[in-house]
Amino acid sequence: MVVVVAAIVAAVFLLSRCEKRDLGAEATQAAVDSYRLLLAGDYDGYTSNVFGADRMHPDYRSQMVEAYKQFIGQQKDEHGGILSVKPVNAKLESEKDSLVNVFMMLCFADSTNEEIVVPMVCRHGRWKMR
Repeated sequence: MVVVVAAIVAAVFLLSRCEKRDLGAEATQAAVDSYRLLLAGDYDGYTSNVFGADRMHPDYRSQMVEAYKQFIGQQKDEHGGILSVKPVNAKLESEKDSLVNVFMMLCFADSTNEEIVVPMVCRHGRWKMR
């Protein structure tokens, strides 16, 4: 009986974790943390922060990792690389579905900037990029 009650309490906690917090702030921090992994060359870690990555076929996942490596190489060629990522804004798209669009500024070595939108979704208490 105690185990059943504990399981129910844990399930309720996991389901409500995202709803009780500032969704925009949580999603923004997760997006920034993910992009910092990318900039640090942790392509596998970055890929782990993509929604559904845990269910990806290993071959597909390795292709994703390689695509992220190529993206960073392309940014180095075109702009001297990405120096930093700065959060700009977050827009709650759906509180019910825990969907937030995070707006971030990519700051390049050649002094240019590019604003990007990173759609984020919270599942089981964890924010992931969509």
